[in-house]
Order: sequence, then structure tokens, then C-alpha cells
Amino acid sequence: FKMNNTIIGLDIAKTNFHLVAINNRGKQLAKKSLHRKQVLAYFANHEVCTVALEACGGSNYWGRELSKLGHNVKIIPAMKVKPYLVKQKNDINDAAAIAEAASRESVKWLSPARVEQQDLQNILRVRERLVKNTTALSNQIRGLLMEYGIVCKRGHKALLKLMPEIINDDTNAQRQLWKLVFSDLYEQLLSALNKVVQYNKIAKEAVKQNETCQKILPLPGVGKLSALAIAASVTDIRNFQNSRQFSAWLGLVPRQHSTGGKTKLLGITKRGDKYTRTLLVHGGRVLTKLATKDKNPWLYHLKSRRGYNKAAVAQANKTARKIYAVLSST
Repeated sequence: FKMNNTIIGLDIAKTNFHLVAINNRGKQLAKKSLHRKQVLAYFANHEVCTVALEACGGSNYWGRELSKLGHNVKIIPAMKVKPYLVKQKNDINDAAAIAEAASRESVKWLSPARVEQQDLQNILRVRERLVKNTTALSNQIRGLLMEYGIVCKRGHKALLKLMPEIINDDTNAQRQLWKLVFSDLYEQLLSALNKVVQYNKIAKEAVKQNETCQKILPLPGVGKLSALAIAASVTDIRNFQNSRQFSAWLGLVPRQHSTGGKTKLLGITKRGDKYTRTLLVHGGRVLTKLATKDKNPWLYHLKSRRGYNKAAVAQANKTARKIYAVLSST
């Protein structure tokens, strides 16, 4: 069949892929199961069409490969595909739901991430895991020490200072199991903190070499990590029609629960990339804390009226819109 106006929903997996093709009227044209090794050859032998994938592990790789063959690739979030699954869940029905979602103009989609962007994402994801592991490890050490009546101040510095004193304490010299366990925990903590420092250096160097980061880094509320997160997650700023849509993609706009012509706004939607949104909000917190009546009257008065947290999120929203303005103007 000709595929000029065809939309193919491709459900990717480790080995067996399933696809469903529909026309622009939603009529099913074909369905097929392919082995992983057959996918690229299959699409190479067909005319250019729209291929839709559900956002998941491997979707960016397959999106890039299919784009090289000339196909128009759409990567759709899983939450946007779910409403179009009208039958029982299986691979073929999932592929049909992906194709149906791709045919709707109201469903937002993204282009495949570039290899360079995935490299940046790797740095951020590994660093994030290391930070979480370090926090969990330090909390475990504090909890174990409290069972012996030893309380430590907050922060890694205080814990690193206290641990050698405890391990080398003469009153505990004969307790071999005590010394074995806490010596090992101390070494683990040192190693984990050194890894975080190492990835901080890698991230700092990546920011220097990335053009997008250098453009948005001068903006107030944008730090090195948040600039790196934006560069890693935004495939093409032209996918967003305006700054509000970009802010909504980051989950920084209010949720609505309106009916009968009465508009009711709630907290922010918290959609999109949680890590990027968190970094922007942290940047907003810093600006909110430093806001004065002379230097930043808008944020200062907003903090007075609505409170510190709401003002910080509002500032994050404003920062996101500035990022859009900078990236879309170049």
C-alpha cells in the first residue's frame, strides 16, 4: 500500500515490534509483527510516511533511525496514547492507539532527541542518582549512630568530620564489628561524594561547550544544571507556538477545574520533565529570597501577597518564558 498519507503506529519492544497503519480518515490499512532486525529494512522499502512512537526507552534511537530514512517521526507521551486504547491491552492494540493518537492534531508530540542531547541527559541522570544515593547513605549512617546515642549535625561536612573520631575512639577500639561496619560506611560515603564532585566537573565542562547553555546561562534563575537540563530536553524550540506553551510543557502553569463558565485555577500541573522543573523552581527560590523592593519590585510584592513558595514558582514560570524568548529569537 502507498504510504504518502499513511500514519503508522509502531509499538517498540526488545525483540518483537508491532505496527498498525491507518489512513487520514482513521481506517486501518494494515497490521504487522516484525523482528527487531527487520524494522529498518521494512521502513526503508516504503514511501515516506508519518511514523508515531510512544515515548519510552529506545524511542529516541528508533526515531532518529527512521528519520534518516526520510519518515516524519512523532514521539508521543504515554499519557496521551492511553485514552485511544479502546480494546484490551496487547501489542497490536497499543500500536493502533499510537497511530490514532498521532492522527489527532490536538495531541502534542516531540521530535527524537539528538545523540548530543542524550549524552547530556546521561550526565544529569547519573549525577542525580549519585546525589540520591549519597543522601540515602548519609541518612543511614545517622540512623545507625542514633541507635548508639550519637547525634550528628546536618550536612556531609559534619558527618565526615565526626566519622573518623568515632571509628578511632579508644572506647570502641575492641569492638571489631563496630569498627568494620562504620569504617566501610565511611569509605562508601567518601567514594560517593567524590563521584558527585567528578560529575559536577563533567557537567560544568559540558555547559561550556554547549551553545544552548551559553545562550540561557546569563538569565536570572538559570544555573549550570538547569541550563544543561534545558539543552538536553528541548529538541526543537519551534515545536512550541509561544512561551506559555513552553511553560505548560514544563508543568509550570495552573491546573484548571472549570465548569458552567466559572474558571477555577488550582496548583501547577507538574507535567513534563520533573527534574528540569525542579531546577527552575530552585532558581526561583533563590531569586525570591534575594528579592528587594528596589531591585525586583514585582517579585518582592508577589512574595508579600502570595507567600514565598507561590512566588518562587511564579518566578520559575517567568524564567521559562524568558528561556523560550532567548532560544526562539536565535
